[in-house]
Amino acid sequence: MKILQLPTNIAGQPFNISEALKELGYDSNLLSTQNKFEYQTDLTIKNSKYFIVRQFRKISFFIKACMKYDVFHYHTDGFLFANIDVIILKLLKKKIFIQFHGSEIRLYDIEKKRNRFFISDNILNQKSKIRRLKFWSFITNTVIVSDHSLDAFLEPYFKNIYVIGQVTKLNDYKIIYPDINNKIPLIVHAPSVKSTKGTQHVTMAIEELKKIGLNFNYQEVHNVSHSNALKIYQKADIVIDQLLIGSYGIVTCECMAMGKPIICYILNENIVKYGKILPIVNANPDSITKVLKDLILNPEKRYYLGKKSRLYAEKIHNSEIVAKKLIENNVPTLGICLGAQIIGIAGNTDTYKLKYGHRGQNKPCVNLENNQVYVTSQNHGYGITPESLEKSDFNLWFTNADDKTVEGIKHKKQNCIAVQFHPEAAPGPNDCKFIFEELQNLMESK
Repeated sequence: MKILQLPTNIAGQPFNISEALKELGYDSNLLSTQNKFEYQTDLTIKNSKYFIVRQFRKISFFIKACMKYDVFHYHTDGFLFANIDVIILKLLKKKIFIQFHGSEIRLYDIEKKRNRFFISDNILNQKSKIRRLKFWSFITNTVIVSDHSLDAFLEPYFKNIYVIGQVTKLNDYKIIYPDINNKIPLIVHAPSVKSTKGTQHVTMAIEELKKIGLNFNYQEVHNVSHSNALKIYQKADIVIDQLLIGSYGIVTCECMAMGKPIICYILNENIVKYGKILPIVNANPDSITKVLKDLILNPEKRYYLGKKSRLYAEKIHNSEIVAKKLIENNVPTLGICLGAQIIGIAGNTDTYKLKYGHRGQNKPCVNLENNQVYVTSQNHGYGITPESLEKSDFNLWFTNADDKTVEGIKHKKQNCIAVQFHPEAAPGPNDCKFIFEELQNLMESK
């Protein structure tokens, strides 16, 4: 199964999702047509100042993508002018998913009732958001979001709402906890949009604290590349995310992974959803000065909050946790190779290192449901411990005909399956093509 993520890389999140899917064994690529912050991507289309040229290049790519990809995972909007690509894919009966990331669907009428700090949008913007929700609800009854705070905007339009959380590649971030002996902390604030992030309130707090003689440095990160932004975050002792929206975003996730204390405004109803272990220091325009002063004067507190931040990122935002959420939410899921091991761990199995590993083609595997032997392609050095299946959430599905190692598992209750071999690789026989039919059946049963 080939998956295409498109058409933009919002805060680097679609790329992280694509990479997580690869770890689960899927063939996934990201096409990003807007990348001013230089986030990683797999595919790009050469830009042009001429609208006709840009559209021609997009249409050429889209035609090829229709033939190559099976699933199209959109982020916010369509790829071509007036979302014509989405309509064509629906007519072609391609699998389509939509994922929203926050500001593109937050409606003032709903948000203002629960959040007095929310900045109002103009009427046209609100109408545009409603049109977006209506269009995508016509295309699909399933929507993906990364935050529970978005449920209220989606419930009138979508039958199935999946909250999978932000995906952060923890190993990509160097852990640098705040120096406990540093008396002059560096405060960093990174607003993508200053008005919605409450930057004016941060600035006022910084000026007030300087007037009373507190010693610190302040740096605002704006309109710089993602790689340069990360370098600045690494040096930070305190990171301020946003003071108005009521939930945290990718900047918080990244800085948590680095071990930084975070200041951010979290609505009371969202605190319950995030859990009591959330290490974020809650602040809004009314309290930011007091909260910031406390952290400036307490280097030990900064250090221990940084430790808690990293632990939270490890528990909530790594790939294993995302896999667990896929299972818990009963999202139809197929794990391949490493993906089988990740899904297995998420369902309480153990893994171990094989003595020699299984590599090459034409490896026989037995389907225990029909006792038939299938020819497979393999390339793995680790596997699921057979004994651990007894206490797990999975039943044994496939075994290796040669050494009886685990080659496939099925969840006992949820729409989740996994195979250790590669059904997408067919150097000769196509024996295991039916694995994808199994996934299709799970998707259609939802």
